[in-house]
Amino acid sequence: MNIRSLFLLAGIILAQAAPGSSKAIPLINHRGQWRTFQENTLEAFQASTGNLVDGFECDVRYTKSGDLLVHHNESLLKTCGQDMSITDLSAEDRTSFPIIRGDRTYIIPTLEEVLQLAKKNDSIIYIHLKSKGTFSPEGIAKIVDLVRKYELQEKAVIFSSNRPSISEVNKYEDIRAGIMYSGGTDKAVKAIDWARENTLYAVYCLYSEDLTEEAVSYAHDQNLKIGPYFLKTRAELIRLWLLHVDFIMKDLDL
Repeated sequence: MNIRSLFLLAGIILAQAAPGSSKAIPLINHRGQWRTFQENTLEAFQASTGNLVDGFECDVRYTKSGDLLVHHNESLLKTCGQDMSITDLSAEDRTSFPIIRGDRTYIIPTLEEVLQLAKKNDSIIYIHLKSKGTFSPEGIAKIVDLVRKYELQEKAVIFSSNRPSISEVNKYEDIRAGIMYSGGTDKAVKAIDWARENTLYAVYCLYSEDLTEEAVSYAHDQNLKIGPYFLKTRAELIRLWLLHVDFIMKDLDL
C-alpha cells in the first residue's frame, strides 16, 4: 500500500471514530470477527462491537424442528465433524454438536441468542437467509417476530439473492429487506430496478470489485442503500469509501 493510500485509510479511521461524522460509513463484520473466533458464533459477534465496527452479518437456517440456527454451511461436516445437515438439528440438541477450533469450543447459536446480543450491544445486524432454494415463509415469519420482539427494525436488514424469499420478507412493512446480486453495472441496474419496484431498503453487491461508481450513483438516485457483501483488502475499503457506499461488509481487520 502506497503512502497516499495509508493517509486515506487513516482518514477513514478518523472519520469512523468521530461521533456524528457525515462521512462515517457503517462497517460490518462478515460472519462476525471470524479471524479471531469461529465464524457465526456469539463470540465472533460479541467481538464485532466497538473498535470502529458497527455490527455484523449472520447466516440463518430454518430447521425441520422449526428452529432458527445461525450457521453458514448446510453440512455440519466442516465445522462439527458430523456428516449431517444442519436442518436435521434442533435448538435443543445443538449442544451435542460443538464446533472445535484450536483450543476453543463453540456452540451453534440460535438466531434469538444472536438478536439478544445485537440488542444489548446496539449493533447493526444483517440477516442472510440461507437455503437451497426459497426460504420457508414460516421461517421468515419467525425471523420477523424475533426482530420485532427485540425492537431491531431500525438495526436489522434481512437479505438474500433469492427474490421469492425477499418478496416474502417485503410483506412485512416494518421490516427492512435487501437483495444481493452478482456482476457488474448491468446486473446492478437490474437488481436496483427490482429493489425500487419492490420498495426494498438495500442492494448488496456480492463481489466488492464489481461495485462501480455508476451502480452506486444509480442506487442513490432510487433512494436505495448499496454496498458490498464482503471485501478483503484495504485498497478496496478505500475505493468504496471514496465512492460513498452506504455500508461496507468486510472480511479484514483495520
